[in-house]
Amino acid sequence: MKLHRILRLASTAGLVLPLLPVVASGAELDLRTAGASGTINQAFFTNTDPQPTGSGYIDSFVRLRSNAGFEQGYNATARPVMPDVNTSPTFTHDIRLSNVPVVVNPTGAAAGSYYEFLLDINQNASNPYLTLYALRFYTNPNALTMAATLADLTSAAGTTLRWDLDTGSDSRIQLNYIFGSGSGSGDMYAYIPISAFAGASSSDYLYLYSAFGTEPGGTGTYFEANDGYEEWTSRGSSTPPPSVPDGGNSLALLGMGLIGLEAARRRISRGSLRQASRLNAA
Repeated sequence: MKLHRILRLASTAGLVLPLLPVVASGAELDLRTAGASGTINQAFFTNTDPQPTGSGYIDSFVRLRSNAGFEQGYNATARPVMPDVNTSPTFTHDIRLSNVPVVVNPTGAAAGSYYEFLLDINQNASNPYLTLYALRFYTNPNALTMAATLADLTSAAGTTLRWDLDTGSDSRIQLNYIFGSGSGSGDMYAYIPISAFAGASSSDYLYLYSAFGTEPGGTGTYFEANDGYEEWTSRGSSTPPPSVPDGGNSLALLGMGLIGLEAARRRISRGSLRQASRLNAA
């Protein structure tokens, strides 16, 4: 029996059916209703947040903003970045695949292990809808040295496309800002199957490219970006481990200092023992 007949019969009988996830492949996924979720190209998306977010969880690795009705870009520590990408290294920087949390069997998704990403959007309350029309994940064993254009990512030696929203045909996700509670609360979780990253190393750099708003030349329904910024993060910290810019000299000096402190402690201890011995002899 077709789904629309089941829903009609259930409505006539006064039954309430549970909200089921939508499965889409090369299609539009509508997340504008509370609790909505769905699957595109084996990745699972939901606007339901099973855990709190806020300042203890939000630590963005790429932030976008534009006044043109659409925006695009990806994370990178290299500068300059694409025009719509925030230039602050606090909000836009490299991450490694190991920085991204793994979730096993997220509620509503097909059984399996997924990399989890959190999207936070900002729209006018009077026009809260926003279209995510491009989403891609790339890896590279080496950090990018240039990031001013999309080609700087896609054409860089070692870059591998791991997952694409538009595999098969053009797809988009419709989002609703109303369900969040402002900046930092999160609006959509994206669960990308680990199987899409087969052959990648946990130490590889991960680059997330996304585009929002009215797609230039696109057909169908689009909602433009109209306020604030959009940012991607992960639950917990997405900040890469700190590097040692002086080639390790600071660590070496620290180690030498600790050795010196330990030697001084031993000299003081031996002196105390000698003094106690002389007092006992007296």
